[in-house]
Amino acid sequence: MYVNVIPLIRSIRGKDSFTYSLEERIKGGVVRGQLVQIPWRSKFVTGVVHEIDVVKPTFATKPIKKLLDVSLDSMYMDFIEWIAEYYCIALSHAAKLSIPEAPKKKYALNKDETNMRDVRTLTVSRNRISVVQKTFQSLRESHESQTVLYQKYPEVVALISGYAKNGSVAIIVPEESYIDELRGHLHSYAPHIITSHLNKTEMYSLWKSAVQSEATAYIGTKRLAFFPLHAFDTICIIDPEDQSHKQWDGNPRYHTQTIAEAWRELSASHVVYFSQAPRLDQFASVEMNMNLLSEDLLPDMRIIDLSDNHFYSKDIPLTLQIVERCREASVVFLWLNKKSGYDYLVCDDCGTLSEDASITVCSSCGGKNMQSRGYGTTRLAAGLAELFPDRPIIELTKDSEIIAIEYDKNPIIIGTRYADSRVQWQRVDYQVIVATDYLLSQPEFRSAELALQQFIRIRNRCVRLDVQTYSPEHPVIKALGQLFAKSWYENELQLRERFKLPPAHFRAEIRHRDTAEQRVITELDQLPDNPDWLVDREI
Repeated sequence: MYVNVIPLIRSIRGKDSFTYSLEERIKGGVVRGQLVQIPWRSKFVTGVVHEIDVVKPTFATKPIKKLLDVSLDSMYMDFIEWIAEYYCIALSHAAKLSIPEAPKKKYALNKDETNMRDVRTLTVSRNRISVVQKTFQSLRESHESQTVLYQKYPEVVALISGYAKNGSVAIIVPEESYIDELRGHLHSYAPHIITSHLNKTEMYSLWKSAVQSEATAYIGTKRLAFFPLHAFDTICIIDPEDQSHKQWDGNPRYHTQTIAEAWRELSASHVVYFSQAPRLDQFASVEMNMNLLSEDLLPDMRIIDLSDNHFYSKDIPLTLQIVERCREASVVFLWLNKKSGYDYLVCDDCGTLSEDASITVCSSCGGKNMQSRGYGTTRLAAGLAELFPDRPIIELTKDSEIIAIEYDKNPIIIGTRYADSRVQWQRVDYQVIVATDYLLSQPEFRSAELALQQFIRIRNRCVRLDVQTYSPEHPVIKALGQLFAKSWYENELQLRERFKLPPAHFRAEIRHRDTAEQRVITELDQLPDNPDWLVDREI
């Protein structure tokens, strides 16, 4: 008997499955989806049976070493085939992405050292309990995918706890910082945790439990999206607009929302997105549930027009009224979109710009009046350290060391989006979006969408918020002041339609794996036949 097997390897398109023979001792019970161990070159790897009763080939074949105790159902196999087709990769590559390698030796299981007493308690205020209950009831009555728009995270945790109480649930989060809080609130359901830190034994064991429907709750980052999500009653995705839900450094460059929607199409699974500012394609295709939104939860917010207000000083790009609020507030957070100090020099005599901050003489006119321009977190931190010598000035970026913030010492925290998971936001009295215009002016068709998502995330965690901008009439700034900017989304969709951009029109970026040449295609038929071209459909 001969079968075609998909090995769990990273092969290229066109080399998907390989023929193996079955010895008499293991012929019985082999079905499509059966996991097997096969010889591959000088080693043994895991494979999945793709076709059975294959005609005897004209070439010599190797025998399957043994059958493993796991079989994938037809829906899981259909999902693997969908991945390969949608992202233009080999079936073997899609199978490796979806199925953990069976360990050849036993690794020690990591002991769960999470101390639930250290997990911050998330509570829903009494006047909001009935709202949360009403929202959960409406979600339970719907059989369609829904996006629940929210402002306060504890209410999301309460809804997810309801799903765990009423059935099995898979929860996909953007970052690991979400996991401990959710695990603490769902500890009675013994949730399984999926992260990249698991060793081979742990990953395979947890995946196998999901395949065999042995668990009621799974919590994980984007790796969880490739587990058999059709085995769960509900799939929950928290903050799908967060860029961490996108795979950036691998092939394929997938997004968990796309994967979840594929599961929904294949299995009619119930998918719920908990979003603060939905992605545009999400708004266009998924029903919006706005029960949790309330004007009462909006912060005290001011939009400060920088055209009419000067900065406090050259080194402190904050207006005088913001500096005064910083003096009054106990704990302050200042948001900037970039690190660094001075970005460039400008010649006061002729206006020539130079990105080389080390020069002292203008290359155009020879003038010596070179002035520093531009600012980032580093420069702002240095300026504030001089202005507030008695207060801790803390810079939080992706390059910062992890430190314990002493909130009782009234710190001023300056950070980028990487500070989102490192600050106890309930301890912050006042926040400022220092710069908006740089994000809004990026030469990228999604710049306004990405900026709005980031600004709303900041707004929803504030008590008081100031926003500095040279463009107070910009649609994104206007949308920030609205409970939900439905008109902004509708107008943005019209613009995308007009300029033939996603989600209104197909667009993908392709890159050659050897030469790194990049192209943009607007039809999948434009994809070159050469399998060395990699496809990014999650632009």
